[in-house]
Order: sequence, then structure tokens, then C-alpha cells
Amino acid sequence: MPICRASAQMPESLVEFYEEFARSRDDAHVGAAMLAFLRAFDERFPDRQVWGLTSIYHLWLLAQDDWRSSWLVSVLGDDSGFRVQYRMLPGEAPWPDALVSGRAPDLRRALDLVELAMDRSGGWR
Repeated sequence: MPICRASAQMPESLVEFYEEFARSRDDAHVGAAMLAFLRAFDERFPDRQVWGLTSIYHLWLLAQDDWRSSWLVSVLGDDSGFRVQYRMLPGEAPWPDALVSGRAPDLRRALDLVELAMDRSGGWR
């Protein structure tokens, strides 16, 4: 199942949102990286139900279609790789809303980090 845009940000799809950046002179590298990410994510995780919110360039992954729910995983790509963050579970976090952040040099590694982040955030059990 592809990542669906959260209904609060409809009607523009995530692909349409990042295509706009891919056509931009200044932000084309971000748009291209995130479009590649969306395609690869959909291929690798065909059965995961995920909703996405966008904020500036970031893609915030949610476990439910509710913009008020906490985002659990964040992805941002550009021409130098991908940054992935996830919110730690309350029982594991050293303080409320603690985040783990990592950098992936390529798309394959970014998907590995996102898979780990989705599992460790507890939203997709």
C-alpha cells in the first residue's frame, strides 16, 4: 500500500507535492530524492499502512490518518543522502519525546533506517 497523504493535506498527493520541488530550480534535488524514496518505499513495504504529512520538505510518517496524532518517523532527502528520525517509545526514552536521528548515504540504507524507525517507534506493530 503506498504512503497516503494525510487527509488534512488533501487533495494534492505526496507525489504531486514532491514533483513540484523536482521541477523547481533551487529545490530539484530534494524533490527528486523524495520521489525516489516514495517509489522505493511503496515497493519495499507494500503491506504497511502509512500516512504522510509534509512540512517544508520533510515527510512525517503517521500510523493513522489523523494530523493531531504524533508523527513517529521523519524523512528528508537531498543529493547527499537522507536524514531519518524517529520518536522513541515513552518507556525507552530518557525524556519525553526523545528522538533518534540518523543519516543514510543512499536510498537503500535510508529504507533500512526507516524500517528500523517504524519498528522502534511502536506505531506499526
